Amino acid sequence: MKKILLLLSFFSLGTLVYASFPINNMLIERKDTLQVETMVEYHQRMESMGFDITLCKCEDCRRSNQVRDRDVSLSKNHFTSALLNVGLLLLVFVLIIGFILLYLIIKSVSAWLDDGAPFL
Repeated sequence: MKKILLLLSFFSLGTLVYASFPINNMLIERKDTLQVETMVEYHQRMESMGFDITLCKCEDCRRSNQVRDRDVSLSKNHFTSALLNVGLLLLVFVLIIGFILLYLIIKSVSAWLDDGAPFL
């Protein structure tokens, strides 16, 4: 009988006490603080993370989008003119090499014909 009472008291105390150490059920709340940054700081932070600032769609950038579009079109025109200059330089180089090869071919054919080789 003592064993049964001991077991009942053990199980009833087990439902009341869950831990061998004190537990506080108080919820600790922290108020989040809002960090405010300027648009310049925002753009600098985004640029430092590797984003292209010219593709930014924030409100400030939308207002000044006309200025950026003009800057982008100027840089595209500069790239196009540089590419055109390189292409023209390559064309002149190929023409010079072509004329040199044509001169050497004509000179070797005339030397070959002057030696008396039969004409094929």
